[in-house]
Amino acid sequence: MIGALLFNLTVNAVGSFVGSLAMVAPWQRAVERRSAGWGAVLFLLPPAKVLLDLIRGIPGDSFFWRQLDGVIQEVGVLQMGASLRAPLLPSIELHLGAQAENCTRSQSIAEPIAAWLSREAGASVPSLMGVALATTAGALLLRRALTALRWRRELEGLRLSSLLLETREARRQQVEVRASLQHQGAPFVVGGLHPWVCIPLSLWQALTPAEREAVVLHELAHLERLDALALGLLGVVADLCWFVPGLRAWCRRASVQIEVAADQRAVQRGADPCALASALVRSVEITRASFAPSLGLIRPGPSLSRRVHLLLAAGATAPRLPIGLPLIMLSALVLASSIFGNRLPRTSRSFGVNFAEYYYNRSRKRDDHETSDMAGCVAARGVCSEPTGGEDQGVRARGHARDTGRAAGDHRVSGGR
Repeated sequence: MIGALLFNLTVNAVGSFVGSLAMVAPWQRAVERRSAGWGAVLFLLPPAKVLLDLIRGIPGDSFFWRQLDGVIQEVGVLQMGASLRAPLLPSIELHLGAQAENCTRSQSIAEPIAAWLSREAGASVPSLMGVALATTAGALLLRRALTALRWRRELEGLRLSSLLLETREARRQQVEVRASLQHQGAPFVVGGLHPWVCIPLSLWQALTPAEREAVVLHELAHLERLDALALGLLGVVADLCWFVPGLRAWCRRASVQIEVAADQRAVQRGADPCALASALVRSVEITRASFAPSLGLIRPGPSLSRRVHLLLAAGATAPRLPIGLPLIMLSALVLASSIFGNRLPRTSRSFGVNFAEYYYNRSRKRDDHETSDMAGCVAARGVCSEPTGGEDQGVRARGHARDTGRAAGDHRVSGGR
């Protein structure tokens, strides 16, 4: 059972990422041109959706649990609809269902894939795949945790050996700005309760006063925006769902966008864009000359070129528009929607509409001949609430009516719930 559960969750992680990416990608470029901060939020939505669906798991009314008890699907259902959940969370629903024992239960795309693999490759293949994928993810997460513990111990020594340059205020906290002789990588900010900024002493001495101010404001922008938490989330999701195609590359792009948002915030707080661009290039040169690994994203490549270009063109950026409320609604839609994944059960406080339903039978033998019974049914639905109580009786009644319609060989249009 554990293997089947892991396979279900891993396959649904792929569907969650693809579905949320399809909803976010059309708006990404336009939002980035107007606000780097909101662009970073959109980049975080697909990984956040994947992690949220993993935490939710499989609903108790899913056909997955009945299938483990040996129940065989009789009729498949493809449903397309939308719902509004409390508190006012819109969602798009495109998911599968299974009809068995005169009852229709929701299922995700993982169940048909598992059934196909069991039939073609062996009954134990989906479970073995789920265990293998989860084991690899656990090993990657363990490596990340050990690296974080080792880095935390090194930070204590780095802080004690550094020189205090000044103290700034950010998020109603006193933030120490320190220069380190040991650290030769990129500047960074660290710490939750007692944050501090670490800048290599060689870089600090090479920068002009305007460049120093720009670097400090950039690191304080990371602290104000809680970017350390966002970057940690991206790293965890990338390791946990390493098997999802394109997810790790998307997380890298999200990390770059977070840096761009910090650049924009620093400029808004008074940093000279040209000075910040010059400090980025100078930091790369010093880091490369010292052969020290960079701890941040200040490194040669397309990300650095893009950041420098955006800073130099800071005066020619698109006008800022009030896009906060539409993007908050889009974020809620992405996080609440179910596209071929595990559908959240509707409650008495949710209202939904099913635009269409298609029913189909699995292929089965009749009178020693392989036949396939396809019965399509498109149902236009009205807005309705779905209370949890009494739902099974209504579902059984609809299932009996559908069976009667298929026996007669006709296609019918059903009414609202």
